[in-house]
Amino acid sequence: MASSSADRTSTRTTTNELSIHVGADTVTFMVNGKEVASRPASQVDTNGMAGLRVNNNLDVQVAGFTLERMAAEKMPPKKA
Repeated sequence: MASSSADRTSTRTTTNELSIHVGADTVTFMVNGKEVASRPASQVDTNGMAGLRVNNNLDVQVAGFTLERMAAEKMPPKKA
């Protein structure tokens, strides 16, 4: 379905909280507190830089970008 120019210039605002939880065995990707993906830690490079990558033609505002080490008791439970 093609979008009109009116669709592309919408002033609609959406807010989402994105987080990535890195555990000893699993990396979990969360949107608004719900898991959307999970990968074995061995398949994800968790060492190095952190940042955001945004595609072109998007109007994005980022607020509250932080990095923090989570206490073990706050990590999501491991899946069986």
